[in-house]
Amino acid sequence: MLECAIMHPICEQRMHAPPTPMRFEDFPWVLNLPSGAPAEGDLSPLERRGLLQRSVAWNGELLLTARPTCRPPGREGMMPTPASVYRLSRFTLIRREGARIIVESPAAWARAIVHDRALMPLLHDLGEAVPGTELARLCAQLPERIVRAVVALLHHAGLVCHAREEPCDDEKGSTAAPPRASFDEDTAPGPAQWAFHDLLFHGRTRYGNNLEPLGKTYPFRARLDPPPALRPHSGVPRLCLPRPDLAQLVEHDPPFAAVVEARRSVRRPGRVALPLSALGELLFRTMRVRELSSPTAERAYEFSDRPHPSAGACHPLETYLAVDRCEGLEPGLFRYLPREHALEPVCGSEGGVDRLLVDAAHATGVAERPQVLMVLAARFARVSWAYGPLSYSLILKEVGVVFQSVYLAATAMGLGACALGVGNSRVFAELVGVDPLVETSVGEILLGSMPAH
Repeated sequence: MLECAIMHPICEQRMHAPPTPMRFEDFPWVLNLPSGAPAEGDLSPLERRGLLQRSVAWNGELLLTARPTCRPPGREGMMPTPASVYRLSRFTLIRREGARIIVESPAAWARAIVHDRALMPLLHDLGEAVPGTELARLCAQLPERIVRAVVALLHHAGLVCHAREEPCDDEKGSTAAPPRASFDEDTAPGPAQWAFHDLLFHGRTRYGNNLEPLGKTYPFRARLDPPPALRPHSGVPRLCLPRPDLAQLVEHDPPFAAVVEARRSVRRPGRVALPLSALGELLFRTMRVRELSSPTAERAYEFSDRPHPSAGACHPLETYLAVDRCEGLEPGLFRYLPREHALEPVCGSEGGVDRLLVDAAHATGVAERPQVLMVLAARFARVSWAYGPLSYSLILKEVGVVFQSVYLAATAMGLGACALGVGNSRVFAELVGVDPLVETSVGEILLGSMPAH
């Protein structure tokens, strides 16, 4: 039995009861269709708007429900042909949500709710290509027509792929060999070049294919206090940095257009060690706290003002410095205190900082270790407390903003900088001694003196 229900993700959140099932046989207009009567109750407009939920049931019990997450694309009919070949999409994800098993995909327009464990072997066996003629053997507990209906609904939702048959020449040049199944998601230039995690991340942090509300939703407001704007001090002695004269910087800095045009990625450091005064000035220009504010009606958490923007002024990024060669500073790992404009030692050179520096050199493809590696670490709860599932996307956007700020400040100062595409978050968390689910590295940028030309 196939049943439908009118629903919508936003409306459903406000309903006091689940959507009401509507069986096709209950509609007089369905019964009148053979006589040529006009289909005034045609459900296709509802389906085109993503308002129609479909379910497959057997013996009065629900097996599977396909619930739209967006408007469906224009497709051919949902029922498979006996000769077709089907496979679970490589973008499909099976996970637990509460007490339910969810089947979803960032490439699909609907997610499926598995109501009965009898379908789990079917999902497992659809991990490889299966001809439509063999679907019945995948789930012996259910009649063949029910198995076909389940696969048809998964295919209709975009969770199961339909293969294209291509001629397969044998060794003698004959085309008598059986056709080879080819799936668009593996061969078409668009889907073939997407990684599963990239497409999932993209879909979950954009409007259009997402059940979750996006924006400042305060999902943890009723359960948890907001994290403070600044990470608590460790209590170890700190090294205060000199504060540059901003008026002098404004007067003597090169023009902004010249700085932007001169910006380059400098991978190899110069022979002269980076002076501590220059490092301190760079941090002051880009990462310091200009003002700390208490919660307001607009922002229900403590927030700060800094040289670079941050979503909701959350500023989750902590700045660490892995130092190899810096005039006036011993090698080791330091944390920048943005309000005090000071450095707090984390560990010395014997603490494993070399692993960060070697990884950084490897990421740039050069042999020389960086003079200083700036590591940006995120305190994730600073953003997730207010923005929920959008938080990691916002953190990465902020990393990009900081990269450009550091690039431009370094260029204006005559220093070298080079942002990295990858870093080792686990090594960093071990060095700092923090839970990587609470705080860990999300971006790195090399700093050093300019090499001689």
